[in-house]
Amino acid sequence: PGIDEDYVFNWVRDGAITAMEVAKALMPTRPGGTVQTLNDYVEFADLCHSNAGPPLTKGHACFNIAGDARPWTEQNDGPAL
Repeated sequence: PGIDEDYVFNWVRDGAITAMEVAKALMPTRPGGTVQTLNDYVEFADLCHSNAGPPLTKGHACFNIAGDARPWTEQNDGPAL
């Protein structure tokens, strides 16, 4: 599937849960001991949170695949994980 699908979104909580499972798995590491998949996740999460600035809040729960905030997905009931 590409990014032109009808439903291609990153939900913060779901992404964090998936990242935790990837961290538990025996993934191949790069020199220096890092897992590229986790590096990519952290960079994307940072992009999403950077894009959730005013007038949006850090409680924004859903972003599109480009890292832009999706409207109407405020969830201020606590952090993802």
